[in-house]
Amino acid sequence: MAYKFGEYLRVKRNKAKLTQEQLASAIEKTGMYISNIEKGKNYAPPKQTDLDALAEKLNLTQEERITFFEAAAADRSTLPKDMIDYINKCPSLRDLIRIAIDRNISDNDWKALIDSL
Repeated sequence: MAYKFGEYLRVKRNKAKLTQEQLASAIEKTGMYISNIEKGKNYAPPKQTDLDALAEKLNLTQEERITFFEAAAADRSTLPKDMIDYINKCPSLRDLIRIAIDRNISDNDWKALIDSL
């Protein structure tokens, strides 16, 4: 990922020509709250509804939304909600992840697997 969440938020807010206060109004927060996120002093908002509202206010494309949600999740050391939901509904995927952890599968191994698909 090229950006940390706060940096990505600032870039997209500037692209949308919104002030911090205007963006904050989408989630009933203050401009200072957005400022602190952009500076890395606050984490990404924890509520998915807030992230959805910010993405909507920023008029993000589908690809930008994916980057936005992934950066927000990484900021909070978690996974995006869509990934968590998918993992939770697929027990075999959880088994695969457990095997990968046990066998210490590297990122390069995963890349090779993805390339073979």
